Amino acid sequence: MLGWACGTQLDAMHALGMEEDRRLSSLAASHRFEWGGIGASFLTSGMSDIEERDASGMRLGTFDYGDLALMLHGAYATDLASFGATFKYLHQGLDANVAGKTA
Repeated sequence: MLGWACGTQLDAMHALGMEEDRRLSSLAASHRFEWGGIGASFLTSGMSDIEERDASGMRLGTFDYGDLALMLHGAYATDLASFGATFKYLHQGLDANVAGKTA
């Protein structure tokens, strides 16, 4: 729990060997203060070179898909309880000709 974490912490991960050109990476950091803790996280995932086809099945090319999450965390801790909040920014990227998609 962030409110009772110790010192400064850093975590990083990148997944290798995933099938179908998938990718997943994350980076997180936190720091403990006398009153509680703060932290930040970054997460990205996606897939590249996805085949794009029209309604008749004709190949139009390829496109990429990706998700991004940026998060800021804060926690206040007492001896008995810890209270916290997370603020998130989420983005989804789709580079394809999808019916109903606005440019």
